[in-house]
Amino acid sequence: MLSGMVVRGQIRSVLFSLALYAFSGGVVTYFVRHASLGDRGLKAKIAYVEQMRDISAQLASARAERAGLELRVHQFQNGSVDRDLLDEEARRLLGRAHPNELLVDLPQPRG
Repeated sequence: MLSGMVVRGQIRSVLFSLALYAFSGGVVTYFVRHASLGDRGLKAKIAYVEQMRDISAQLASARAERAGLELRVHQFQNGSVDRDLLDEEARRLLGRAHPNELLVDLPQPRG
């Protein structure tokens, strides 16, 4: 009778250890999976970095465009207007050209 109780105690301790390891492994698996695939995981971080890179490129493009526009505005606001700039802008707005000029229409970049 005593040996049967010892065997049951050993089986119980082995099963308890296995259950504890299985539970611990499940918890670790859960956290590792969510750390890599979750909403705030590694894949989401990579997507955020790509999105930030795209937005930074758009910002740089917008800043360059703004600088060009500010330069043109400054040229118009100066005390004397540059005749070439005025002529170019008037022709662009009116759609006119001199008879001896060659006009080439370039497609406008889409932005």
